[in-house]
Amino acid sequence: LTQEALPGMQTLADEAEKQAAEEEKRRAAAAAAGEEYTPPPEPPPAPVVVRIQEYRENESIAWGLELPMASITHRFTFIDDGEGGCRVHQEEWSEGLMTLLTLPAGRLIHRFDQRFAREFAAMF
Repeated sequence: LTQEALPGMQTLADEAEKQAAEEEKRRAAAAAAGEEYTPPPEPPPAPVVVRIQEYRENESIAWGLELPMASITHRFTFIDDGEGGCRVHQEEWSEGLMTLLTLPAGRLIHRFDQRFAREFAAMF
């Protein structure tokens, strides 16, 4: 990962904004038709402002947030595949009392992570 690759992260944020706008159009169309709108079952991307916690060029990037009773960190580690590309190892963990509240949402978080990984991989 180099500084040149970081604009790809902005592409993800732009895509999330585009999806949110499309969702709002569907919601408005349903309201105009007098119908109840039911959102899709997948959780939408949730862009939040996070702090880069670690950056090692061509090795890894980690980001996360610190809350009063919890912290969450997400890390990508890039492993040279010996053929001019790399494999991406993804880790995510949380600490603190508040993180116990996320246990019931574990499957949704996992689905979001898997979708994020697929979209990220498709950029390269």
